[in-house]
Amino acid sequence: MPAIMVSANGAGLFAHGIDVGTSTANAGLMTGGIFNSGSLTATGTNGATGVGISVISAVGGGITNTGTLMGSTAAIDLTQEVGGSTNIIQAGGTMTGNILGSGHDTLSITGGSLVLAPTGVVNGLASFNMLPAGVLALQVTPTQAPVITVNGIATLSGGSVQVQPQPGTYALQTRYTILTAANGVLGQFANATTTSAFLGATLTYDANDVFLTLSKAGIFSTQATTANQRNVAAALDVSSFNSALVLAALTQTVPGAQQAFDALSGELHASIHTTLLNDSLFAREAVLGRLRQVSFGGVSGPLGLLGAGGPQVASAQTGGTSVQAANVGVPGALAGSDVVGSKLAYAQTADAYQPAAYALADVGGPAFPTQAAPAPVWTPDWTWWSQGVGAWGRFDGDGNAAETRDRLAGFFTGVDRRFGDHWRAGIASGYSNSRVSVDARASTANIDTAHFAAYAGGNWGGLDFRSGGAFAWNTIGANRAVVFPGFADADTTRYEASTDQIFGEVARAGAFGNVAVEPFLGLAYMHLHTDGFTESGGPTGLAGAATDQGVGDLSLGARLATSLAGPNGTVLVPATTVFWQHAIGSVIPSQALTFVSTAAPFTVAGAPLARNAGVVDAGLDVWPNPRARIGLSYFGELAQRVQDHAVKGNFTLSLSP
Repeated sequence: MPAIMVSANGAGLFAHGIDVGTSTANAGLMTGGIFNSGSLTATGTNGATGVGISVISAVGGGITNTGTLMGSTAAIDLTQEVGGSTNIIQAGGTMTGNILGSGHDTLSITGGSLVLAPTGVVNGLASFNMLPAGVLALQVTPTQAPVITVNGIATLSGGSVQVQPQPGTYALQTRYTILTAANGVLGQFANATTTSAFLGATLTYDANDVFLTLSKAGIFSTQATTANQRNVAAALDVSSFNSALVLAALTQTVPGAQQAFDALSGELHASIHTTLLNDSLFAREAVLGRLRQVSFGGVSGPLGLLGAGGPQVASAQTGGTSVQAANVGVPGALAGSDVVGSKLAYAQTADAYQPAAYALADVGGPAFPTQAAPAPVWTPDWTWWSQGVGAWGRFDGDGNAAETRDRLAGFFTGVDRRFGDHWRAGIASGYSNSRVSVDARASTANIDTAHFAAYAGGNWGGLDFRSGGAFAWNTIGANRAVVFPGFADADTTRYEASTDQIFGEVARAGAFGNVAVEPFLGLAYMHLHTDGFTESGGPTGLAGAATDQGVGDLSLGARLATSLAGPNGTVLVPATTVFWQHAIGSVIPSQALTFVSTAAPFTVAGAPLARNAGVVDAGLDVWPNPRARIGLSYFGELAQRVQDHAVKGNFTLSLSP
């Protein structure tokens, strides 16, 4: 019979492979050979045996593989061979599966790899030869390894043994027999390696056997590349060897181990600190936006344009007439998006009754009719205000912590009253919801927050002073999926936090022709406290310690506004706020954690806040008449690793007569 060729261009996925001969009655010596340089895989489906090459007639030309040969039951089955013996040569590529000989056959690994499963066998061989370029790949479990059994002599002229540990509970040392030769073992393998970063393989010999010993060969932290990974790895190094966490990490490759360290880190809890501190901006800006309305409400000329923006308000004069404003708006990132009619804001002059749009005629704007101020001057004692907020942001990873994303929505409302001729004070409250995600760590959190604030502002010596303090109660629900090769777990927890802050701003406004400018300097200090917590889940669950962190913000910038004449008597009011924001103190949050299952502690860092950021808030208001305003603006915080973006819209209509 001539040779059977499976060419390099050939590929097959079969229930059964190649049969040589159909019965022992017709069997004889096959003078040709079987050569596979393609891909031959026998799946064993549809009731077939799953044998790659099955031989009844002995193959005088041998069976040579340089491609891919695999059988779910056996790669090669010679058990029913008659008429001689067959020389099996694994010369290149990969052969996967049992090799079952007739007792007369020879196996030589001259190149490529022979891969055997934990239950795999190679038997029925008269001899076995291992050459320097060959690789014997053995998949092992904590209790089982494949065995090569030779009826004659095993000759080892080098070559490698590659051990592929499968997931399981390994002892500190495990010994396996991997080769037995009845007539003796001659020579040795060149070396033994493992695919695990933490299990080492050694080979020992006696006259007839080769033994493999697996043992813990290194410490986890040697394979970590980031600070968070090193801290987690160090905790695993001091954990019990038989703990589920250590055993799951033990069989990992180097990339798999690094994935495991990241997944186990609980980094989400530290990055939650980042979002809570950053989100304190919204309550602060809501209060400062209201105080800026107080500063410029009713002021005529271009300075009055600086009062654009801020919350929707309604005012009442004690013993006098109430005035209301109706508003429909799109929440903005700073939610101070609703522009207020100047009648609704406090001022000390008769111009408080005169909307700024009316006074534009003083600076060359459209000639709206100027309404005479009544007597006495209308100055509201009480003002109620409200506003919505919506934002989305991203904190880029720093090579240690992963990228964190945050989406927030909520509202703020408050009431304030006049004190004397130059000051106003009030209180505010609100609610917000944040959704935090760290996709690279398969982690999410939902944060519900209740807000309370007190504030005061006024004018003295030509300077405007604005100040306040705010407190927030945070309820955090966190979820983590811990997934790495061969392992999966899930953990959840719920805990409380609080964020308090004090802040202030000093500014002085001036006009340059038809352009109003207000340079300002602001300071804020935020303090975050988180309660301790314990996750529920599997062996990867963490306990977190209570934490405290504080950071300050310095803001330096300017606001600009002007007015332009539009068609049909419309007034256009472009306004821009640009400032530099600098964080004072540590911008990298941290969380002390402990593996509940092993009591091993470690500390993890989260995504950092921006040390320096440029902030811009630019928009355009359209005043079709003195009682209505429509506006659209963009807000952005731009830093090297932090970005916040928002679009704000507003519509305000004064309903006063």
